[in-house]
Amino acid sequence: MSYLEYTVKTVPAGPRKLLYFNWPLAVVLIAVAGVGAVMLYSVAGGQFSRWAEPQLMRFAAGFVLMLIVGLVPLWFWRNMSVLAYGVSLRSCSRWNSWASPAWARSAGSTSA
Repeated sequence: MSYLEYTVKTVPAGPRKLLYFNWPLAVVLIAVAGVGAVMLYSVAGGQFSRWAEPQLMRFAAGFVLMLIVGLVPLWFWRNMSVLAYGVSLRSCSRWNSWASPAWARSAGSTSA
């Protein structure tokens, strides 16, 4: 069970879930991204659009995605976890056969 289910008698639904987010942690994430953007601005010689702007755009997209994932009901993630595990195992096994060099594939098939 999640922390929210232990501390709140009824699990909120819809936009009310935004009130139960860990907002201090979100503020820390925003502060770290801001410090990173300032460093990129400094390294780029005062040009914001060179490195800092693309990084902040990626951060904003990731932050919005984090909020969307947080609004999805917990039962959905519990139900999809087995499927995601299976897909990841399948992709890892395929990647292993694709990524191994030819000499490694042939060395495994010879007998001594």
